[in-house]
Amino acid sequence: MPAKSYKFPLDSFQKEAILCIENNQSVLVSAHTSAALSNQKYREFKDEFEDVGLITGDVTINQNATCLIMTTEILRLMLFRRKEIIRQVGWVIFDEIHYMRDRERGVIWEETIILLPDTVHYVFLSATIPNARQFAEWIAYLHHQSCHIVYTDFRPTPLKHYIYPAGGGAMNVLKNSSSKVVDPSCIKIIPIIMKRNLAPVILFCFSRKQCERYALEISILNLDYNSAEEKH
Repeated sequence: MPAKSYKFPLDSFQKEAILCIENNQSVLVSAHTSAALSNQKYREFKDEFEDVGLITGDVTINQNATCLIMTTEILRLMLFRRKEIIRQVGWVIFDEIHYMRDRERGVIWEETIILLPDTVHYVFLSATIPNARQFAEWIAYLHHQSCHIVYTDFRPTPLKHYIYPAGGGAMNVLKNSSSKVVDPSCIKIIPIIMKRNLAPVILFCFSRKQCERYALEISILNLDYNSAEEKH
């Protein structure tokens, strides 16, 4: 089958991942994408390719197709039952691989990866996997094959962090789309904490300079931090 071409240019991380696949090497792609269910993926793939099947707990369509879309639970069940089709599997694509960290479902993903034969190659997709190198090394050790890491921090939809103090009138932006602190001072919330008797609180700083700056800003607020009993 000839390679699929698209009207839009591929990003550099996509080209890097494709190069790994063309060389029959597993790859972990860490990039921000939109989530989709198995049924949605089936419709998308069906529009692009002809021989596509779907297997979920509720629906089975064209189960003998060369490209099967299924839940991780279904794949694990096939491995437990030693289905003949497993011998024909060349590639497995795991979307949202960071679900391995989930307390309830993580074991399903882990067992599935462990049970798959060494002849299978992988594409792992995730937007939020914190230990990519450790995971890739685990795959390499487990299945005796290399696993490349392809990473990008570009987000199609910019991510912003906000803080909304209880009783406040507006949200304050803490980070911009580049994950850089816009207003690093969280001192504004201190008077609210004191007024609502929510003290004591701990403010974590990762540098001595920042800690000293916060201490100076708090002192300028001229707040009474001690009760009458503590003063005597």
